[in-house]
Amino acid sequence: MIKSDEKQINYPFERLIAGALAEFPRDALFITAVSGGADSIAMLLSLARLGTYRLHCLHVNHGIRAPEEHSGDEEAVRSLCGRLGIPLTVVSSPQGEIIRTSKGIGVEACARLFRRKAWTQELHRLGALRVLTAHTRDDLLETVLMRILRGSGPSGLRGISQDNGLVFRPLLALTRTDVLNYLETLNVSFRNDPSNMDVRFLRNRIRHVLIPVLDKSFPDWRKSVFSFTETQSLTAEFLEKEAADRIKWAETENSHTLWTEKKTFFQAPLVVREQALFYAVDCIFSQLDEQKMSAPRRSVIRLFCQGNARGATRVVDAGMVVIAARGKRIIVSAKTNQTRNIT
Repeated sequence: MIKSDEKQINYPFERLIAGALAEFPRDALFITAVSGGADSIAMLLSLARLGTYRLHCLHVNHGIRAPEEHSGDEEAVRSLCGRLGIPLTVVSSPQGEIIRTSKGIGVEACARLFRRKAWTQELHRLGALRVLTAHTRDDLLETVLMRILRGSGPSGLRGISQDNGLVFRPLLALTRTDVLNYLETLNVSFRNDPSNMDVRFLRNRIRHVLIPVLDKSFPDWRKSVFSFTETQSLTAEFLEKEAADRIKWAETENSHTLWTEKKTFFQAPLVVREQALFYAVDCIFSQLDEQKMSAPRRSVIRLFCQGNARGATRVVDAGMVVIAARGKRIIVSAKTNQTRNIT
């Protein structure tokens, strides 16, 4: 446990986290997602020192790296939780299982799905208010750069939301440098994940290759990107409302299939059609969280919207879903249920 006199020390790092969480009731129960790395260790430590909320730690072992590395991470988290008096749950994937099942969506995406499922189950089991994750401003910037390179639309380019109803990110106003300085001040160690240096992964190439070039050649690029995400957020909000007002989706007897009127769909502007299809896909994905899933690329969605406007493309394969024009309807259905022929 932290000594009572230690809790009185109030660092700027801790004050910013307290401010981020100020909207929540005191004594609320939060699940803290802690990997053992610097960001999550700093988050857990600062929350414990603040002593405002009830905490339950969740550590996820993805079974991707060598077993001794995973066991070292788990032991570090167990040790800190023991010192802080915070209960801990460990959820593990069988060694190598995520790698074996990641074909088509990638290891990072598959690990993210496993992690999110663990968060959701623990949140419901404990009746907690939110899962707290340790994403920083650096993570937000990296995510936006990744999405730019992948051709995301406004919804993706607005960055990482602080609160999505499941996950709350109290460190988004802080940088990775803030995290390291805080841990150094308190003389607290953390685990380093060697895979974070593996430039085969896009995020790592952005972090270790692209960002140093931007820092050297465009010193103010961070401010520009943050301004860009604010604009994209406003654009996304407008498009989402327009799509919801213009294009109404209805369910069929098959809960994994949605449809809308074809005529109404093609009367809407192209960008609104695209937004409406992304919304329908998201609705289906939310019902298939136990499945391997990958959101379709905008190019696939656009192919369908443009092709059907010219009367050319009737069906597109969008990964976990099929989008089709049948009779007077636009139909979006999960592949596992695509044999149902709705006209």
